Amino acid sequence: MPRKAMRRAWGSVTEVKRGKKYVIRWQQNTDQGRKRKSKTIYGSYRDACLALDQRHVNLADDAPMPTVGEVCERWYRPWLTKRFEAGEIKAGSLDLYVSKLVKHVLPRWKNTPVDSIKLLAVQEWISSLTAHQASICILILRKIVDMAVKYEIIPVNKLLTKFDMPTKNSRTKTKRIYTLSEANDMFYQLRGTIIEAPFILSCFGSARAGESIAVKREEVRRAEASGIEFAIVPIRRRIDKLTNAPTADGDLKTSQSMRELIIPEPYGTRLLEIAETGYVQGSEWLSPKEDGATMSHSAFFNFWIKYGGKNRIPWSNLRTSWRTFAQMEWGIDYDTLELLMGHQLPGVTGAHYLRPSTVQLLARVAEALSTL
Repeated sequence: MPRKAMRRAWGSVTEVKRGKKYVIRWQQNTDQGRKRKSKTIYGSYRDACLALDQRHVNLADDAPMPTVGEVCERWYRPWLTKRFEAGEIKAGSLDLYVSKLVKHVLPRWKNTPVDSIKLLAVQEWISSLTAHQASICILILRKIVDMAVKYEIIPVNKLLTKFDMPTKNSRTKTKRIYTLSEANDMFYQLRGTIIEAPFILSCFGSARAGESIAVKREEVRRAEASGIEFAIVPIRRRIDKLTNAPTADGDLKTSQSMRELIIPEPYGTRLLEIAETGYVQGSEWLSPKEDGATMSHSAFFNFWIKYGGKNRIPWSNLRTSWRTFAQMEWGIDYDTLELLMGHQLPGVTGAHYLRPSTVQLLARVAEALSTL
């Protein structure tokens, strides 16, 4: 009669047929997690013990290898949070990384020991994602494994190899932009709607979406140059995509994004009227919700779909439209437009020396428009 499984310090040996057949069992790290393995050994009890000892030498550690999920919770997530708190990444970037981590990385790799990630499995996983998902997810997984290397859990990061990334999806955002004539048509189409002011700020002033809904009424001021009336609008904050609340002043995409928009008549004149009358009685915001608070990104884009109708283009393309017709039709010079967009000019001069005032930029814009 076969004996019961004989306990050992590592694994076990079970006799199936006395003196002839044994089953050895042990715990092993795999790319699907820590698994219980077994193998049938034909031979003596000594042969079975020798086979188990060989696996002990090749596979065992003093402690179980931590999984990707454990390394993530212990080091990666706290590291992400510290970067956000230090201002090294924006809330939108934090949200992006956490979203991809939760939706794609952890469901596949959470239970996999960090020393058992197979390159072929990673390649197959990447190929199952979209191009955008793959580009973010491989960065996250590489960083998690980097931390295992940093804390001497594993010797090297195998994921630093180059993978075949998915090609971009055939469905891409349209690159269509407005001509000045089309922008004018939409300007009059949106008159009196809740997104009229944001449209003017983006399509005739270069504001980004989050910037266009975070302007206060009192910040819009009047200016005149070369007989042309302008609205001057400081960009100081944005509406955060994650919290849907205004950020602190100065918390923008880049340090150069802190700037003043120069919007000529008739668009600037209309913006001044909106700032003076207000959409909602008592609200400090230029384009608030009905309760006077700032709009969320989702509500804002829903209004764009509703009021923009079939002639709307992606909101981000409004900034591109302005950049194109301001140079090609209004004749404003390249450097002035770059500065109005919140871009840093190239070279040492752009980085350290050229700091024109709003009055100087206004004069350049007015000079170009006065010749039309």
